[in-house]
Amino acid sequence: MSKERKEVDDPITYTCKSRRENVKAGFLPDLRLEFRSHYCGSSCSDQETAAFLRGIPDHAQTSWTKADDSTYYATDRSGEPDRYRMAMKRHWGWQDKSAHAQHAFLLWVRVDIAEEADDMAQKIVNDMFTQTGGFREVKSD
Repeated sequence: MSKERKEVDDPITYTCKSRRENVKAGFLPDLRLEFRSHYCGSSCSDQETAAFLRGIPDHAQTSWTKADDSTYYATDRSGEPDRYRMAMKRHWGWQDKSAHAQHAFLLWVRVDIAEEADDMAQKIVNDMFTQTGGFREVKSD
């Protein structure tokens, strides 16, 4: 059984950031989190993956490091003084044994944070990696 692709299947993108007043009060770090996900059905075609990657901000300019066959990460300065950025892109899937169906997904995440809180960026990326079937840390250089 195949599923027809519709506009509703376009990647879902979320962006959130700390409220300035909470940062000033010391309740939260100055954080911006962006992530994008896409459900491919039983597998992600080359065309579908290429379209997903084209929609990622700064994808072509990012220096990606391969962590494994399905995961790449990047770390850099955000272009602003005293800021740190970590990003990850990966594909992953799971087998629904009760329905005898395979499900495939594409994921991209980017964390931009104050440089002194760079460990939080790595924690967020590692948590998303683990929640999508990865069981080891993605270490930055």
